[in-house]
Amino acid sequence: MKHLSDICFSVLCWLTSDAKEMGLSKSRCGAIVILIAVLGSACGYRFGGQSGFPGDSDRLFVKVLENRTQETGVENIVTAALLSELTLRKTDGIASGIDQADAVLSGVVEEVAIKTISSRSKDTASERRVTISVNLKLKKQDGSVVWTARSLTEDEGYIVDASKERTDQNRRNAIRVLAQRIAERAVNRMSDDF
Repeated sequence: MKHLSDICFSVLCWLTSDAKEMGLSKSRCGAIVILIAVLGSACGYRFGGQSGFPGDSDRLFVKVLENRTQETGVENIVTAALLSELTLRKTDGIASGIDQADAVLSGVVEEVAIKTISSRSKDTASERRVTISVNLKLKKQDGSVVWTARSLTEDEGYIVDASKERTDQNRRNAIRVLAQRIAERAVNRMSDDF
């Protein structure tokens, strides 16, 4: 079922493209979109991000993920991406402390794997791929698990430079991209599961 915001956007695009042919003014187009929004909300449609989190939780606290890899700081990058994505979707639903939350999102960065995908010579890589795998869990304050996502995995290639510092920076940039993708997938899945 489409969210109401998607339907309103589709109708608005259709109306603005055909408004002149249909003899509709901008104010009439706006009125039609508002009418659809009101009627749609009465039919059970809702804008994304208006409801709580799984398990009827309204306020969520995000704990720094556990890092079970050799990649220093990856847990902070993924945690920051999760907080950013959740804040974009539901600003008022993020608790500043664990004691103000209905539920706690925690997890583990299980794997950061790096493989060579192309070489300049037999012993020199020119491009590598980094793969990250994360497990997440949402628990209510009473300890009951209300949502899980296992093996959220993404990969991204990066350039191997002659400078080790630039290669490390390229790897970290790839990890940031992966963290954002994982965060988007996690929040989408969390939204779909309730």
